Amino acid sequence: MSALEPSQSVFARQISEKKTDTKTPFVTDCLQINPSVLKTPRGGKHRLGDPFQDLDPDMSHPSTASNWTGTEDCLFLDVYVPQRVFKDPGAQLLPVTVWFYVGAYAFGTKRMKVAKYFNGPLYNRKSLIEASNYSTIVVAGNYRLGAFGWLAGSFMEANGLPNAGLYDQNLLLRWVQKYIGQVHGDNKIVSARGESAGGGSILHHLIRGNGKENPLFTRFLTQSPAFEWAWDNSPGGQLDQVYQTFSQSLGCYAPYDIECIRDPSISLKRLGVANVNLFRDVKQTGLFPVGPAVDNTWITTIPTLAFAQKKFWPGIQSALISHCANDAQSFTPTSVTNNEAFYGFLTKFLLGETLAHMRTETAEHYDCVKNYGGNYNKFFRHIIRDASFTCNTRDLIYAYPQQACAMNYGFPKDSHAFHATDLIPLFGNVDFPG
Repeated sequence: MSALEPSQSVFARQISEKKTDTKTPFVTDCLQINPSVLKTPRGGKHRLGDPFQDLDPDMSHPSTASNWTGTEDCLFLDVYVPQRVFKDPGAQLLPVTVWFYVGAYAFGTKRMKVAKYFNGPLYNRKSLIEASNYSTIVVAGNYRLGAFGWLAGSFMEANGLPNAGLYDQNLLLRWVQKYIGQVHGDNKIVSARGESAGGGSILHHLIRGNGKENPLFTRFLTQSPAFEWAWDNSPGGQLDQVYQTFSQSLGCYAPYDIECIRDPSISLKRLGVANVNLFRDVKQTGLFPVGPAVDNTWITTIPTLAFAQKKFWPGIQSALISHCANDAQSFTPTSVTNNEAFYGFLTKFLLGETLAHMRTETAEHYDCVKNYGGNYNKFFRHIIRDASFTCNTRDLIYAYPQQACAMNYGFPKDSHAFHATDLIPLFGNVDFPG
C-alpha cells in the first residue's frame, strides 16, 4: 500500500501528518458519511435486502459508530500482483485493471466490506486475478467523497477545485502509467472498472475537456454508471447553494468565505458533521447534493449532450457496459404518490427554466395514469432508472458501438436484480446467502 503523493485539501487546509490509527497506520479512508445516512424506503422487500443497509466501509477512524468517519489525508492505493511475476521477471508484461468503488459519491473505500455476509472484503481483488489465470494486475485507490471531493459551482470554480474526486482518480491512473512497470505491469493495456459512482466516474473521464484529454485507459467496464445532472453553476445557482449549506454548517455564515472553511482549527468532527448535514437535507428524496458537476474545465456540458455532440475520447479498444434490471428500487422514495409530489421532485431533479421543457416532456412521456395505471411507485422507479442509470449506459453504448458489449443483469424475477447485486459475481463472492 502506498501514498499517491502528499494530499492537499480541496479547500487548501493544512492537513496533519498524524495517523488516525496506530495499529493500521497505512489504512486511512477518505472523510465520508456513514451509509445509513442515505437509507431510503425500499418500497418493497428484496431477497437480498437493501444495498445501503449492510454496507460497512470497515473504516480505520475510531468514529465508525457515528454518522461520519475517515480523514482528509486519504489518497492511498493497493496493488495486487500475481506471485509468479516475481519468479519470472523476463515474462511478458501483464495488463492492468484499475477499480473505482461505489458509494453515491458520498461514502466508500477501496476495501469496503458487506458486514453481514462476508468475513473479507466485497471487493475481492484476488478473485479477479484468479479469473484471469493469474495474468492481470489489479490496482485500487481512494478518492475524495462528499463535500471534500465534489463541491462545485461558480464560486468553487474561481476559488477551489470542483470535481476533486475526478482529479484523485486521474492521479491514480497517472500513478499506474508512471510506476506499474515496476511490478511488471503494462501501462499500455489498462482497463478501468467501476460500479455506480465508480462507473459514473469512468463516464466522466471519457468526456474530460470535450473528449480531448486522454483518460489513461484503453478499455473499461461500467456497471450501472450513476450520477444526477449537476449543471446549474451560475452565480447563486444550485451548486453554489450546496456550497453555502456546507459552509454554514461549519459556522462560516458570511457569503462565500472560503478562508473561514480553510481555518486549520476547524476540527475533523465539525467537517464530518457538516458533510453529513448536506445529505440529511435530502434524505429519502431520491436526490443527492454532490457528484460530478459542470465546471467548464473537466466537464463542459451535461454528459448526454457531450456524447450526442461526439465530444468523447475516441481511443477505446473495448468496453463492457451493464446495468441491473431493478437498479432504481433502492433510490425511489415512497413519498411520491400524486402529481403534485411528482412535479415537486422534477423541479429539483431538472432545475431551472432551461430544463422546463424536459420536465414537461418527462411527465408526458411516462404518463403515470396511461402507462402505469396510477401506480406512482412503479412510474417513479422507471423515471429514476432511466435518468440515473439506463440513459447513461445507452450513451456509452452508442458512443462505442463497435467496441462495446452490453449487458442487463437480472434474475428469474427482475425485482431481485437491484442495484449493486452484480458486484457479487464480479468479485467471485459465490457463497453469498440466498
